[in-house]
Parts: sequence; structure tokens; C-alpha cells
Amino acid sequence: TVTLHPEEDSKIILEPHDHFDPTTFDSLEVLQQKTERHGYYGGLRLLRATCKRFAELATEAGVNIRRGFRMRYDTTIPVQVGLSGSSAIIVAALRALCSFYQIELSDLDILQRIPNHVLSVEKDELEISAGLQDRVIQVYEGLMYMDFNLPDLQTLGYGTYTRLSCSNLPQLYLAWVRNPEFSGKVHSNLRARFDAREPAVMEAMQKFATFTDEARHLLSKDCDVAEELATLMDQNFQLRRQLLGDSVVGKENLDMVTLAKSLGFGCKFTGSGGAIVCVARRGIVVDELTITAIFNNNGYDFTAVTIHYPSTPTDDA
Repeated sequence: TVTLHPEEDSKIILEPHDHFDPTTFDSLEVLQQKTERHGYYGGLRLLRATCKRFAELATEAGVNIRRGFRMRYDTTIPVQVGLSGSSAIIVAALRALCSFYQIELSDLDILQRIPNHVLSVEKDELEISAGLQDRVIQVYEGLMYMDFNLPDLQTLGYGTYTRLSCSNLPQLYLAWVRNPEFSGKVHSNLRARFDAREPAVMEAMQKFATFTDEARHLLSKDCDVAEELATLMDQNFQLRRQLLGDSVVGKENLDMVTLAKSLGFGCKFTGSGGAIVCVARRGIVVDELTITAIFNNNGYDFTAVTIHYPSTPTDDA
């Protein structure tokens, strides 16, 4: 969450987070441990870069931005496990700024390009490697089908985004590594291999897209599709594993997936690694307290997923 409170005149104050932007430590050892765990950068730079980009967009749109504010943030998103915590803060800040200045996101630009602006905060302002998918769902919310076909990306700069009904979506669960020992490792040299148009990578990308189309078709049915969806998710993970190799995927991730499968779930990575999204296979009764305890005892956290629907549904794009 990001909150803004009015300040006198046009003064802007960005407040550091006690946990993620510390400047005081109990000891040199604590400083070392926190730095190794969270790195040198917290969320403060995300707020500053978002404010800069918002000011540019608002100025171009003719929005009066002379009111000052004090901005603070908080987050419960686990770090370094591929759950897009950085872009979540950026989107929350962008929404908070729009609310403060009494405008809509679509007043800044067409909605299809808002994820691109979020991405530009990370890639252009802060040089953080990222892609469009997470930013699209954070902007649109709910359940979205995303078609990143090359012609649209080249001519428009964005894909085709279609809102899907959640009425036939099985209950989703999330598991993640409690204390990850990696950061971005799962991507490895995949981007360079993609840019080089390596045949195995290009073939895999087409297969990943096929999985998405098959999942969309399943969700359009008027019947229980948990078993079929779980199978698709397993196939997705297996293809990722085949493409990258076990040394890149990492023992923590492999053990987490093995544990999920042993409990009757189909699963796949949520992002670059460290967290998986799960669906219980048909006939599996999920006792959340018991399952959570099993994951916890093995060094992982586990929770049911609640889909956040947009307060004002956006049109397809």
C-alpha cells in the first residue's frame, strides 16, 4: 500500500520504510545480514522514480500537480521469490498519486500503455530487468489473457489484453521459499538465448503460449477443469526445467515443487523462481491448516490466493 497526506505548499516528502530502508542498525553484524538479505536498495527509490515519471505524464496531460504531499509505503509481498514486489509498489504509488490529484490512470495515457510506463520506471529509471506481464495484471487486476504478439509489440508497443471470467477458475494456492538463497538466478542467460533466437528457446516460447491458450479454453468451459489445469501447470514447469536445467532452477525450487506434487497439486512458477502457484487436482480435499504446516516444516510458506477484482472493470484492450 502507498498512502499520501497533504503537505503545505508544494513540498514533497518521501518517507523511508523502517524495515526496507533502514539507516540505523543494532550492530555491524545486523547491517551485514540485512544487506545480504535485502540488498542496498529498498522501496524509497521506487517511490522517487514513480513520482518523477508521474510528473512527466501529468505535465504532458495538462494535470495541475502543484499540491505537495508526504508519501509512505508498506508491503507484505515476500522478497526475492518472483512475486513482483517492486512493480507492485510502483503501481500502488501511481494509483495513490492519481487519487491524490483526483484523476484516473487513463487520464495519463491510454490504459494499454500504463503497464509500459510502470516498466519504464524499473528499466529506464532504475535499470531493473523486468517484463510486461506482471505490470499488466497489476494495472488491470482480476484475471487477464495477454497476447504479446510481435506485430502489436512492434507497432503499438503493447499486446492485446482480454479480461476473463473467474467463474470457472479453481481455487489457487501460493507457496514460496521462506529464506531464498538466490536472486534472479532462474532467468540465467535465458534472455540472451532468446535474443540469439536459439531454436530450443523459440520452440519453448511457442509451447508456453500454447499452454496459455489451452488454459483459456479450459476456463471457458462449464465444468470442473481443476485436473486439466493442474496438468497444464505441471507441463509448464517441466518445460521450464528442461529449458534451464536443474542447476539453474535450484534445489529449493525443485524440492518445493516435489512437495506440492506429493500433496496432490499441479504447480508452476509465478515468475522467475522462488514461488509457485498451485491447483489441487480433482478429488483432492485441501486442509489448509495441515498443508500449511507441512510446507512450513519444510522451509516454505503457503496460503490460499484471493483474486482482487477491479473496483471499476476495465475494457478489453
